[in-house]
Amino acid sequence: MKGLAAANKSAVRPRYLLFASLALLAIAPALVPTRYVLLLDHIGLAALVALGVVLLTGIGGLISLAHAGFVGVGAYVTAILTAQAGALPGGLAWLGGSPWLALLAGLLLTLLLAGLLGSLTVCLSSPYLAMCSIAWGVALPYAFGMLGGQDGIVGIPPIRIAGVALDTASRMYYLIWLVLLLGLWVQRNLLDSRQGRAMRALRGGRPMAEAMGVDSRWLRFVILLIAAAQACIAGWLYAHLQRHVDPAPFSLRAGLEYLIMTIVGGSAHVWGALLGAGIFTGAGLWLHDMLPRLRELAWLQGVGGGSGAYIGYGGLEIIVLALVALVVFLRWRDGLWPMLVRRLPLLREDGKVNMAAEPLPRRPLPPRGDIILEAVRVTRRFGGLLANRQIDLAIEAGSILALIGPPGAGKSTLLDLLSGIEAPTTGAIVFMGDSVAGCGARRVAAQGMSRSFQQAMLLGERSVLDNAALGAHLRGTHGIAACACHADRREEARLLAETTRQLERVGLGDCLHLPAASLPPGRQRLLEIARALAADPYLLLLDEPTAGLRAEEKQSLAALLGKLRADGMSILLADHDREFVMMLADQVLVMDAGAITARGTPAEVRHHPALLAAYTSTVP
Repeated sequence: MKGLAAANKSAVRPRYLLFASLALLAIAPALVPTRYVLLLDHIGLAALVALGVVLLTGIGGLISLAHAGFVGVGAYVTAILTAQAGALPGGLAWLGGSPWLALLAGLLLTLLLAGLLGSLTVCLSSPYLAMCSIAWGVALPYAFGMLGGQDGIVGIPPIRIAGVALDTASRMYYLIWLVLLLGLWVQRNLLDSRQGRAMRALRGGRPMAEAMGVDSRWLRFVILLIAAAQACIAGWLYAHLQRHVDPAPFSLRAGLEYLIMTIVGGSAHVWGALLGAGIFTGAGLWLHDMLPRLRELAWLQGVGGGSGAYIGYGGLEIIVLALVALVVFLRWRDGLWPMLVRRLPLLREDGKVNMAAEPLPRRPLPPRGDIILEAVRVTRRFGGLLANRQIDLAIEAGSILALIGPPGAGKSTLLDLLSGIEAPTTGAIVFMGDSVAGCGARRVAAQGMSRSFQQAMLLGERSVLDNAALGAHLRGTHGIAACACHADRREEARLLAETTRQLERVGLGDCLHLPAASLPPGRQRLLEIARALAADPYLLLLDEPTAGLRAEEKQSLAALLGKLRADGMSILLADHDREFVMMLADQVLVMDAGAITARGTPAEVRHHPALLAAYTSTVP
């Protein structure tokens, strides 16, 4: 009972901290000078943009420097439609003067531009997106200069709410922070869901994500759209706060600053966006105050005989901030927010799992003995390398088929072909009555095949529970909008309860909230198996599951696989541990140099010349 009370207290403390912070935010304009209220306004705007960078870079593993350009789109659209309403063509005159219609127009244009950028880069790796975003970030400020001139657009009217003009920093403060807090709430909801886990999986590698049923291409596209929309809203607010816009704040350098502030705060953490924006914007104000004094020092003077030349404010500011960021990166690679969470347990939020949640529906397993997977003359070439050649195999429901052979025999490549990660060069693969050769890992996963990998593919900084719950992705139905609005709580409770049961099944029930990277290699293997089991598959593919396991862990794994077989699950096991395979498998296939050289029961294969040849590199 004492332990339960302590857990309840630890869960309540962050809530009290949140309420206290909200109360302080509400009265801040009455406590600080106007100058600092304006600083808080700019921190809120920067944090709103940084939230998008968190989603794009820290969560999705994508790098874009075009965010300042999307801020500019929101700012310039509202500037033109409100301050220059009289110059609009007749068809657009009805938009003139309304900041709210201008916001809608800015969002539509931003989504169109982001969609164009995404359609060109979503299939590419992150470096290509970064390079394309550089070109985007350079081009947009030039377009802004052509639209409003280098001096910008003035006379932007204030936003009005219920007849009250938000024409001061203090009045805009409440709107800016209300929008920011709404953005924080929505993004936290999204990341604390099956869709958020799918987004995080993009950093673990596309093959792993697709094998769990994640549509990685669509998610990358959606992440880019959400991040761009947040930047546009920040630009809209900025324009009505400043009442003037020009191209300078939307340059490529500004995009780099947003990226740096996010990484400093903690690129994979929602609160890191706010922390990084506060530090970066506050430091910028401090430097702005200090640099006029520093300019008077001799070491800032040019060497041209007292010419009076000095390093400009903007150049020195970015140098100082970059040095500070470098120190943070070297000392705390994950950013400042994770460091604070480690040192202040008050900030820690370990969610509870409701084990009383309604169980998820199970797949009806096929009758024992039915052929559920068949490969016919499957061959895979990589250029001149023949990785698999003329592979024939069939797996019966409720049985364990083992692939055995030395490293480099082609076992992992064959599993990649069967699970849809790779497409065979020739041959046919039929799973549950459907041809799946070359159809992609996501479709194969949806049909009931789940797998582990030769090298454990986990999100090391995420909890054991989060990693395993990714396997249940296809067992949920709620989309992005429902998850963002917290309408998925009942389904999420069911997914986490099912995942917890699978973790307990493999012996990891005592470390649900530990980072996956903290587990020893053998237990990471078990975590991958739990993740695969969370998908409730017909067929379980295990690639080198005994690697890194101790003797007692191998015995526990063998007992688990035997229990799964008894329950009717089919298992394809690829391993080089002969003793483990022989005591477990119903049928054994010996692989050597990409081909199957022997097949039969463990008793038939144990002393087969082909098995000896595979492990001694001799010709059978």
